[in-house]
Amino acid sequence: CAPEGIPPSLPPSPAGTGGAVVALEVVTYNLYWWNVGQNNRWGALYATIEGQAFDLIGFQECEDVSTVISNVPRMSGRFDSFAPTGIPGPGDNPAPVAWDGQRFDRLGAGWLQVGSDQYGQRVTVWVRLLDRTTGATVFFANTHGPLGDCSTALGDNWMRAVADNIAPDDFLVYTGDFNCGAGSAAINVLDGAAGGPLKLVANGGIDMIFTNGADAASWRSVNGYPSDHPLVAATFEASASASPSPSPPPSPSPSSSPSCLCIFDVDRTLTARQGYAPQCPGTQQQDGVPDSAYEGGTLVLSQLALNLGATFCGACHVGVISAGTASGAGSAERGVLFQRLTAPPLPGVAGASEGNVPWKSFPNDGASASPLVVAAPEGRKQEAVPGMLSWYFARGVAIADAEVYFFDDKEENVRGFAGTGYNAREISCASRDGGGSRGGCGATTDEVGAGPFSGVEVCGEAPPPGGLCSFVGSCTEAVLATPAVGPDSSASCGGRIQWVMDNMGKSEADACQQVGEEFPPLCGPCAPEGIPPSLPPSPAGTGGAVVALEVVTYNLYWWNVGQNNRWGALYATIEGQAFDLIGFQECEDVSTVISNVPRMSGRFDSFAPTGIPGPGDNPAPVAWDGQRFDRLGAGWLQVGSDQYGQRVTVWVRLLDRTTGATVFFANTHGPLGDCSTALGDNWMRAVADNIAPDDFLVYTGDFNCGAGSAAINVLDGAAGGPLKLVANGGIDMIFTNGADAASWRSVNGYPSDHPLVAATFEASASASPSPSPPPSPSPSSSPSCLCIFDVDRTLTARQGYAPQCPGTQQQDGVPDSAYEGGTLVLSQLALNLGATFCGACHVGVISAGTASGAGSAERGVLFQRLTAPPLPGVAGASEGNVPWKSFPNDGASASPLVVAAPEGRKQEAVPGMLSWYFARGVAIADAEVYFFDDKEENVRGFAGTGYNAREISCASRDGGGSRGGCGATTDEVGAGPFSGVEVCGEAPPPGGLCSFVGSCTEAVLATPAVGPDSSASCGGRIQWVMDNMGKSEADACQQVGEEFP
Repeated sequence: CAPEGIPPSLPPSPAGTGGAVVALEVVTYNLYWWNVGQNNRWGALYATIEGQAFDLIGFQECEDVSTVISNVPRMSGRFDSFAPTGIPGPGDNPAPVAWDGQRFDRLGAGWLQVGSDQYGQRVTVWVRLLDRTTGATVFFANTHGPLGDCSTALGDNWMRAVADNIAPDDFLVYTGDFNCGAGSAAINVLDGAAGGPLKLVANGGIDMIFTNGADAASWRSVNGYPSDHPLVAATFEASASASPSPSPPPSPSPSSSPSCLCIFDVDRTLTARQGYAPQCPGTQQQDGVPDSAYEGGTLVLSQLALNLGATFCGACHVGVISAGTASGAGSAERGVLFQRLTAPPLPGVAGASEGNVPWKSFPNDGASASPLVVAAPEGRKQEAVPGMLSWYFARGVAIADAEVYFFDDKEENVRGFAGTGYNAREISCASRDGGGSRGGCGATTDEVGAGPFSGVEVCGEAPPPGGLCSFVGSCTEAVLATPAVGPDSSASCGGRIQWVMDNMGKSEADACQQVGEEFPPLCGPCAPEGIPPSLPPSPAGTGGAVVALEVVTYNLYWWNVGQNNRWGALYATIEGQAFDLIGFQECEDVSTVISNVPRMSGRFDSFAPTGIPGPGDNPAPVAWDGQRFDRLGAGWLQVGSDQYGQRVTVWVRLLDRTTGATVFFANTHGPLGDCSTALGDNWMRAVADNIAPDDFLVYTGDFNCGAGSAAINVLDGAAGGPLKLVANGGIDMIFTNGADAASWRSVNGYPSDHPLVAATFEASASASPSPSPPPSPSPSSSPSCLCIFDVDRTLTARQGYAPQCPGTQQQDGVPDSAYEGGTLVLSQLALNLGATFCGACHVGVISAGTASGAGSAERGVLFQRLTAPPLPGVAGASEGNVPWKSFPNDGASASPLVVAAPEGRKQEAVPGMLSWYFARGVAIADAEVYFFDDKEENVRGFAGTGYNAREISCASRDGGGSRGGCGATTDEVGAGPFSGVEVCGEAPPPGGLCSFVGSCTEAVLATPAVGPDSSASCGGRIQWVMDNMGKSEADACQQVGEEFP
């Protein structure tokens, strides 16, 4: 099938000759990632790794090596890793490696694609390591071989990954799940027993370890449960040499040669724009030397290029990574640049000349690697660095990743270095060209500086000269210097403003306004719009029946627990308490907590809001016993912010299936350094705007304010507030709307720095003298489902399309302003809603458009169609008492008819809709909400919400396929409810999968195809490939046919 034929196998290049054998332990381990995750066996996996001693470990089927490291005590805080990014194709298998970072320095790293199979690309990953204890070097390679290919060509690729990158005196260790056994053609390419250059020292079947000649002192294969592979390990003892070759020379001494490397872009970094010399101080035109970059012209060297020795880079090795070609091979420009970079010659490299330091086109790997790289794609320049480090190392210069410094005039190139371990800085910040997209005058010595730096720095992220908020006359230097966050922080008003700009992406003016409002008495003079008055809180609920339950509030101290790998202790603390509701703070992943706490796993549901503006949000998630409670609604309100980001109150409204009572459960994590009345008002508003009169309120939190503070006094009945403080753990508290707790406790929260605070409530008829609440609505007497529809191209069709859209109907005289505009056309669904299951449900609208605006005839027609018969269970529905509401849909003004909702965010309008219905006696669970829209992004937005959503108008598209044409049909909505999120093209087409292949019968599709441990059929596997690998039906049929011929 190969149109170009099959190229001949390449013989492997000779590997390293075998340097000094290093005393170490090496492991290879396939983690069976998907299955471990599916069965939540992470603890057992981490315990298996923890039970072995090792210095190097090669993983396969490992999707997140950093998570493994952080959860294995022997590795956490000590091991470094390399997992390549940018492997082409879906389902890559990065085969990450990890090593003891307290013993080894990484000298270089890279990867080579060696094959592929139905699960994606397969690679060999390698790192070159310097053993600080001995000065020896180790070449550590790891692979995960493809399924079904044990050919000589695969073996050649495995060998090439080593041969093209190893240095002569490296000690090689090659680990992997090779997916081929000893004696196969692929393994024979490597194995010395079959004439290959390597020695097989540990053979666990297909999990093996090779060296370039050294014997292992011992090796072992241990039970790898919960993986389906063994963990295979080999132990090596130090020796002078692995082969009769001469002893290796000593490793380079950092004191005898510079150990830093400065790498420069060319165009607008080492050069300035052609013709700009007169307006760029310190630059110099190089008459007679052409520069082909951008507009072309005569070369102008930047001020940096002429004075490199005046920066710290003058004492470092140097290199070039350019997206351009520096005017091409043999150009005068390349000669000038080389002269500037080697004056004096490249440090530590004797006899540097253009002849022995060639310019190399990207990629920069293998034996042809160079420190002078051209034609590197924008945003991928960092990929050329490992080859550069290998080039220097081969010449006796060892440079650690942390000593690499890259300079470029484009932000995307600098940001590409984030997370690599290298450092990078954007330059030519004050002089820009190309509409600001690139440098103008190039780099200056001031931008490079006199000393090294750490991390990634781009233009505009440092505070501007002249003082922050200088456009606000009252924002003086004294105000900017005022401490603003309190005794636990040294932040000033100015420091807080700068933080908001740097970390929340806000403009200077917006940051000045925000911080002024956060700290009115201190930073208020810097607010350009002044300080708005505080709003009084609305009244809370009157207090419904008290529900018998246990409630907990617990700040998890997430970052510290993770840093010290105390997850087991954390989960044990939670497991040791009984509760029905729990409010977390400092909890970055509530689903992980639930899955690791036995009393919660498989039983508790949760809500953690997304879309909180600004980085470092603190979602304060809540969780509840899903076998007892149905969620009726949910939402959140930003109550404040501090140096760590936004602070919110999160709330859910729950229906207790055992009693019919309703609970309003709110949870917060208060900001540091703000215990103002305004904060208390916000805490109260989150409840008052959303609670129903007969809800039993429980309000938990790490409020970061104590009893008696102005903020807490807004809540606390002892200070005149509407709530009752029933559990006081200092700043960790629980309030109700009048009910007393039967008991409460504060227990040691180790490993958190907060206690775990809990309160127990016993059932009672009412929490206050108010009349007993009416019984909760009975699902049998009123529909408990809700169908929500988009308007444009869902309830409507494209204007003018009635003749070509069967079952639609033009509404003469009724304008429709959507898209191109015209006369309203109702979709076939809108005219026949009663023919679907939605005819027995409540209904709502969430539209990105406005349905032609307030009071429009279109809104009247749509309302008539949605209320024929009237909205079920809502007496006297009319346009007067069911208003149309613009997004967001929250608070007292919430409605079931929502317009102007942003694309992709329509799901955020549903909680308000549920609250609107509940206030009218209709309780609808999340699982009974069904949303229909013609745009995929809106449907996918419902993923993970607990609601259901389906894309419609699949067969009729408009706008280049981006939106519906004829609108929804009754067939698309269907006669019965569905579950989950469904988009066009993901359901099997009518007539059976692969129906275009005559031999693909229903019997074949039903044939079990995966084996005794799975009930998947050929058809099920084909559907999975389409759904999860993004393949077309034809490609999926072909792939599964080849998998199980």
